Amino acid sequence: MVTSTKSVARKASAIVRRKFFFPVAAAVALAALAAPSASAARTTGTGSESAAACAGGTLLTAVSAQRLPAGATAYKYDLPNGTSFENIAPPSGFNYVTASSALLSELNMPRRPAGAAAMKTWEAQVAPFARSGISGSEKFCEMAHAAPEPEAATAGQGAVSAAPQAAGGHSGSTGFAGYELQSGPYHRATGHFTQPRTDSLNRSMSTWIGLNSYAGSAGRLIQAGAGNEIGGGGGSPFWEQYCSGGSASGCNAAVGDESAFARPGDTVSINVVYNGLTAYFQVAINGTLVINARDPMRSGSKTGGVADFMTERTAGDMIPTSTNITFSALRTYAVYNSNTSVPFGSQKYFGIEMTTDGHFYNPPCSNSHILMFPANVTSTGFVNNYCRSF
Repeated sequence: MVTSTKSVARKASAIVRRKFFFPVAAAVALAALAAPSASAARTTGTGSESAAACAGGTLLTAVSAQRLPAGATAYKYDLPNGTSFENIAPPSGFNYVTASSALLSELNMPRRPAGAAAMKTWEAQVAPFARSGISGSEKFCEMAHAAPEPEAATAGQGAVSAAPQAAGGHSGSTGFAGYELQSGPYHRATGHFTQPRTDSLNRSMSTWIGLNSYAGSAGRLIQAGAGNEIGGGGGSPFWEQYCSGGSASGCNAAVGDESAFARPGDTVSINVVYNGLTAYFQVAINGTLVINARDPMRSGSKTGGVADFMTERTAGDMIPTSTNITFSALRTYAVYNSNTSVPFGSQKYFGIEMTTDGHFYNPPCSNSHILMFPANVTSTGFVNNYCRSF
């Protein structure tokens, strides 16, 4: 067992994401809304999976639509805390290669760079979000707030004994497995993960990418990802702006898209952005954009000190039996709307291992305390290795 020489305890992670997976009648599009893009083609679920109930939370439907100056359409949803967010759809015939800079900005995509090499990298980052699955008929569910989850990683933690899978140190957690990048500040974190195959409806975990800050009451965690429950069926994508004060501080609980599902083996692409005033959340499943949310942040909010790439156990729930979860194409941006990114593996990273008691134990899975641990680091990703349920 390895222990830290210094420890700065910090609580800062997502509110419990209860299961987003209860079938109801299919959603009905708002007749008054602008027509969806001709390219809209949802490939993530049909029939009874095309919508889901919102047991214990608040069901949200679009209340209006607005055509933005560069051609995107913003569908507005009202949150229970009195604020609202917009889910933004690309226009018909959208082509990211030829789109104007203004349209790329409306869609929360990085600015197009100059030069062949930079353009190739940019296209690889933008392409997964370029096909629209947003029409305004989506129903979202904001889950009810619950008790805070176990402590997350400690970015300010002092040096620990070296381990090959955690170049910036490591710690144990009862709730998290993954890596936290500590070469910030950051304004954007992006990448993919492979939706795992799980075996239980009664156990709960999620995988997500986000930006975090521990700046006292102003600190915010902004994150997007997908639930990992539902046996072989899939999990709903979600986004969240979380702060310890909950809705009273202008934040919200997890908001899940009840009309979309990530099934085992699907590629879930995430793009989380902060521009100093607004948080942006993109989730695409197999190249179809299903969430493109724009959510204003309360004045004085701070985030982006670190970037997190995590699998999380919902507080109080056992994690399901799972396949390993591969994170890939992970990159961060230090400046909002910049076209200059930095790959995951070239930065200082801190490893968090999910264990039965919150202590760190040397992998692999032969130690019965280890539930999931991050390893297999490359220049652009890593693997969360599943050991056992608990």
